[in-house]
Amino acid sequence: MTLTVKTLGVLDILLDGQSIFAPKQNSGKVNSLFQYFVIHNNKYCAPETIAETLWPNNEYTDERKVLHTYVHRLKSILRRDNALGVDFTNHISILNAGGSYMFKTTDQVHYDVYMLADLISKSAGSATKEDIWASLNGIFDLYTGHFLQDSIHDQLVLRIRNKYLRLSAEAVGALMEKLFQLGLPEDVVEAAERYFYIDDVDDTVNYWYLRSLLELGRDDHVSRH
Repeated sequence: MTLTVKTLGVLDILLDGQSIFAPKQNSGKVNSLFQYFVIHNNKYCAPETIAETLWPNNEYTDERKVLHTYVHRLKSILRRDNALGVDFTNHISILNAGGSYMFKTTDQVHYDVYMLADLISKSAGSATKEDIWASLNGIFDLYTGHFLQDSIHDQLVLRIRNKYLRLSAEAVGALMEKLFQLGLPEDVVEAAERYFYIDDVDDTVNYWYLRSLLELGRDDHVSRH
């Protein structure tokens, strides 16, 4: 059983690539709470802090009681009330100590951002065309969207989002340079155009893209960029 917490794009938990959530289960306040827990995974969080961060405009008379309601819903999903009818609490759980909550995952649960960081680190050793493309394809397969792209809480996600976007851009730019040095400008163009689905403003990616277009004599493309 392979469990993955997908944070790049829309937040999800996948079992062997299949979402555990039934339609509309991971939405609204449950989704916001899930996002908060994932960002602060394996850390105890005070209920007042969670509620004030996620729902600052709601004047709840009892923040602990309201939060408990949504924690209970998320716990139920993790137990068996999910699309697959599987109990995941041996690997993903929400603990309570002194009224504070912790979203805890075991080593059997993989986070896509950690997988991405590991892949990027290993990509530095890519030297052949095959190895370079294996690294590029791995990055593109994992980076299906910005970190928690549907989050409405920018103060929570922006720093982390920028971190993984920067890491990905630097890795792709470095791999494109290797392709160019191998005399493969067409591959550089292909890599750049795939990266543009992620972002189109990175200076390094654009530099190698434009150099490769010039190398190939595609002046019409260069003039538009």
